[in-house]
Amino acid sequence: MVTLFHWDLPQALQDLGGWQNESIISAFVDYASFCFATFGDRVKLWITFHEPWVISYAGYSTGQHPPGIADPGTASYQVAHVVLKAHAEVWHVYDNQYRSEQHGQVGILLNSDWAEPKSPGNLEDVRAAERYLHFMLGWFAHPIFVNGDYSDILKSQIQQKNQQCSTSIANLPVFSDKEKLLMKGTADFFGLSHYTSWLVSDASANCTASYENIGGFSRDVDPSWPQSASPWISVVPWGLRRLLNFVSQEYTGTRIPIFIGGNGVPTDDDGSDFINDTKRLDYFRLYINEALKGNINNNDTADVACDSYNRVDEDIYLLRALRVNTYRFSLSWPRIFPNGRNHSINSYGVDYYNRLIDGLLTTNITPMVVLHHWDLPQALQDIGGWENPILVELFNSFADFCFQTFGDRVKFWITFNEPIMISWLGYGTGVFPPNMNDDPGYTPYKVTHTILKAHARVYHTYDLKYRESQKGVISLSLNIDWAEPKTLDPWNVEAADRYLQFMGGWFAHPIFKNGDYPEAMKWKVGNRSELQKLPSSRLPVFTEEEKQYIRGTADVFCLNYYTSKIITHKTTRLNPYSYEHDQECELETDPSWPTSAMAGMRAVSWGLRRLLNWIKEEYGNPPIYVTENGVGIKTKSDVDDTSRIFYYKTHIDEALKAYKLDGVDLRGYVAWSFMDNFEWLSGYDPRFGLHQVDFNNPNRPRTPKRSAIYYAELIRNNGIPLPKEEEFLYGEFPKNFSWSVASAAYQVEGAWRTDGKGLSIWDQFAHTPLKISNDENGDIACDSYHKLEADLAILRNIKVAHYRFSISWPRVLPDGTTKFINEAGLSYYERLVDGLLAANIQPQVTIYHWDLPQALQNIGGWENETIVQRFKEYAELLFQRLGDKVKFWITVNEPYAIANIGYGYGVSAPGISFRPGRAPYIVGHNLIKAHAEVWHLYNETYRPRQKGLISLSISVEWAEPRNPYKQEDLDAARRHVQFFAGWFAHPIFKTGDYSEVMKNRIQARSQGQRR
Repeated sequence: MVTLFHWDLPQALQDLGGWQNESIISAFVDYASFCFATFGDRVKLWITFHEPWVISYAGYSTGQHPPGIADPGTASYQVAHVVLKAHAEVWHVYDNQYRSEQHGQVGILLNSDWAEPKSPGNLEDVRAAERYLHFMLGWFAHPIFVNGDYSDILKSQIQQKNQQCSTSIANLPVFSDKEKLLMKGTADFFGLSHYTSWLVSDASANCTASYENIGGFSRDVDPSWPQSASPWISVVPWGLRRLLNFVSQEYTGTRIPIFIGGNGVPTDDDGSDFINDTKRLDYFRLYINEALKGNINNNDTADVACDSYNRVDEDIYLLRALRVNTYRFSLSWPRIFPNGRNHSINSYGVDYYNRLIDGLLTTNITPMVVLHHWDLPQALQDIGGWENPILVELFNSFADFCFQTFGDRVKFWITFNEPIMISWLGYGTGVFPPNMNDDPGYTPYKVTHTILKAHARVYHTYDLKYRESQKGVISLSLNIDWAEPKTLDPWNVEAADRYLQFMGGWFAHPIFKNGDYPEAMKWKVGNRSELQKLPSSRLPVFTEEEKQYIRGTADVFCLNYYTSKIITHKTTRLNPYSYEHDQECELETDPSWPTSAMAGMRAVSWGLRRLLNWIKEEYGNPPIYVTENGVGIKTKSDVDDTSRIFYYKTHIDEALKAYKLDGVDLRGYVAWSFMDNFEWLSGYDPRFGLHQVDFNNPNRPRTPKRSAIYYAELIRNNGIPLPKEEEFLYGEFPKNFSWSVASAAYQVEGAWRTDGKGLSIWDQFAHTPLKISNDENGDIACDSYHKLEADLAILRNIKVAHYRFSISWPRVLPDGTTKFINEAGLSYYERLVDGLLAANIQPQVTIYHWDLPQALQNIGGWENETIVQRFKEYAELLFQRLGDKVKFWITVNEPYAIANIGYGYGVSAPGISFRPGRAPYIVGHNLIKAHAEVWHLYNETYRPRQKGLISLSISVEWAEPRNPYKQEDLDAARRHVQFFAGWFAHPIFKTGDYSEVMKNRIQARSQGQRR
């Protein structure tokens, strides 16, 4: 692994400006090209720059390293800019001129400390730690591995710092669009140097030009961290693991390998441990252990997992409670054949599976058995694993034994579960065992070739030796994401189909169609191989005999579905060779799709229906079983897993649509998973189970989740029947049923200062800046005050029997009192009532719909108890002037909105929000008393003669308990309704007092609070 530049610039080039002079780029390219031409036939791993941060920071910012220039605000950023462009140019030279012959890789080695927030609970420290990583590592990594440009965090921090200071203290150069395209993706691997970690905190504003001040952070160490012989290196092994996870998440994902190219520690040279070197050995042991932990989340293992091996009876009991009629599980090849071959039979393993199968059958549950779910015996990997064609016969030997041993009771066999995970993740990216990633353009195709032959071999063994007597079916389970083209552009539509062919058709096309790979794969890989100047396609070729042998080797189509992708066509690079690049697709997801605990695995229920239809059309509508579908949730406890219920409900509903509406031959559905389990690289963090498992308890107790109850109910109903309460009911209401439409004075009348109308709280509120969207108001509104006849004509045309409207208190009583009656305003309502009656439309009049006279608000509004009398006087005036014609009165519209929205949250008029724990209750109290006073006034004085009805309008939101089986949710739903509607309904319609729910709750929360 050869580094082209490790800080030792020729002095002659430094005399011309060194890395500050852009002409150095061409000199570096010439030098690199010479090295490629001279040594590249033997060197296959090249590093362009070793730790360019050190060059920029120590060489041109602090001046501690040669060339000794201290210019942190300009020179250091200029140097980094030139280094990045030089790196990109050299990568392209290798890619265009040398890679096809030398088959090497070119990367860069970046150094970075780990930055741990000094106070993890302090958001500013968390952000400072993130900035530290972007200023040290992201400075170079983001342009190369993300988008060809500096990160937004880096750019915005420098911009913000320059704005804070009287003069700019940092000058970050800008990449042109052309340079960004040239920069992005110019590394085949990520080289990483790491030596220490820091506690990072937010730094106070300082306009001195220095690396730390510009970045806005300061560094410290934990005194408990062991120190080394170097003052800047503390021994913090866990920092390496966190840094590797950061690099993986931010820059490399599963696509780009990481090489730790620099890690070590200086020790005291006092001679006491010179030969044994114990400190350094301990350092390497600790750091390498942390690097190894990066493979599995939380360093989890499946050594115990759910302990199902020892809990067969308990698991069968839970399955019976679920009411499932099928249970899918896999056999562990190394549990039955420890060394992978049939001369090493483990009778204990065989007994375990016999007990499980027999137990299932006694409860009328059909076993659906997977022969291989990724756990290849290590002894077989030691001879090459699935790259070695001998595994075809070894797998057949294992399957033959299983058919012979269990086949009298097992009637549904699956050879491979998700073989693409073996081929691509195991032998392409190498993120899954056996972690092979040295040839992602050849090996995955070679492995799939072997797997398809192994599957066909096992199918024919079953078909010839066992089917007649055992009468079972056999297939394999393929996981496929739905591919939605981003647009209907033919290139994107073709790319989406190509994605489906590379993911699903890779295995399904040979088995369900013609024994060969899809044409889209053959054409694409073949053409790219030719462009790569290879003598033949990297996609292996089946003989005609092999095609006939593979074709038709599945009795049903088994599908695992979890998510969907949005696909666009992309012209991908030819080198290095890669199955991923061969697809020529770019994948993205819609951020509105619900997330899950698994990165890139968003819930897209409609994708399942589309995928089922694609399989139907592509493979002639075979019988389909969904053999895996579920969602992972990251939580320590998710017994109340409502989001999982929603996932299953929506996905099963889409499957039902595919069956009922689209004619898909869907035969079965398997929920993943029966219980929380070891989720491969993610360990135990994502929980997929219908049953919760306590992995901290050695007994591994299982607890049914809410989703298990829901799923059992689905099974009992054999689907999703329409609930009785949701069925559409046909019929008629009573003959005297009131059909009405409604309006409110402030919302429709306008004429806000016409004919002596007084100001209302909504006039004041709407004329206050930033209170109303788009600074709109009700000054004119619908202008109903001036369009009475037009409104009456509309009402006559729609033939309503009633019209509900409100009267504007300040239009009738400008200051809210009866001292002055605005006859012009009152006349408007008299004319409206007369017009309605002439049209045979009964008026329903709201006395108060939120538009309190501002004059009354100026003395406290609904918080002032005197308003009760003012409201009574206002109502009596209306009864006197309109009561002979109006037979339906509403005192107050939606008192909850007045009390809490107007006087609690303050987002409605009058906009009071500084006493949300007291003011709403005072206002509500006065509203109830005002209503009661007006009701009694009408009842005792006016009802005998006018014979009308009077009430109030209460707004009600129904509250459904999130989990109807959880008492806390039932109580919360009841509280919500009582606080929302019962606040006003309970005193009026029940006891004359607030509900016990409200009183007890507020009393409990008031104890200990200052009044």
